[in-house]
Amino acid sequence: MIYIKPSKSDLKNSPYKLSQAEMKLQSLNTEQLKRYLYKLEVEKAESSVFIRKISVNQAGNEKGFIDVVLQAETLEKAEVFIIL
Repeated sequence: MIYIKPSKSDLKNSPYKLSQAEMKLQSLNTEQLKRYLYKLEVEKAESSVFIRKISVNQAGNEKGFIDVVLQAETLEKAEVFIIL
């Protein structure tokens, strides 16, 4: 993984926050990408991770390898504080 850029935002009129992460993966083959996406979507099903966007390009001059930028997101319960 080259980088990961996490972010969070509040959803209006909702008890949830949107958690997002943009990730860049470099010099993968398609089998590695398939396994990574499987882990995100299937093995993390209880946390409902969704792929919002994916960009796949050839990795420079490396035949059979790709660079991938993807945006994943999930909803998480916002913390509620009660002041007494």
